[in-house]
This record gives sequence, structure tokens and C-alpha cells, in this order.
Amino acid sequence: MSNKQPAYGGQAVIEGVMMGGKYTTVTAVRRKDHSISYFFECPKKQSPLMNKFKKVPFVRGIVGILEAS
Repeated sequence: MSNKQPAYGGQAVIEGVMMGGKYTTVTAVRRKDHSISYFFECPKKQSPLMNKFKKVPFVRGIVGILEAS
């Protein structure tokens, strides 16, 4: 059995949620008719250099901001 856990995270947006996985970020919002729509499906760019910086606690937040832009 593998000890690696899936890497998922989320953040609230108005009437929805932005979810981030290892390879993709998706924003889902609830419409006025109570249906759910998915917007802004964006693949994440993989960079070996950035992955090394993500292991350093304070620098990890800065790298996250840079990747989100």
C-alpha cells in the first residue's frame, strides 16, 4: 500500500468553491436555479524547482501565490 495521500485543497468563493488538486484547479459555483456549474478548469504547470520550494514552510505560501497568478 502506498503511504502517499492525495493532495487536494479548497478555498471559498462567492456562492461556490475553488478546488485545487495536484494537476488541475477548478472553480464550482451554485447558480440561482440551484444547479452547479464548473468554471476555470486550469491545468497546473509542474516545475521541479518550485516543488523544492514548496517544502520550505514560509516560502511555500509565496510559491502558492505565484502559482495562482
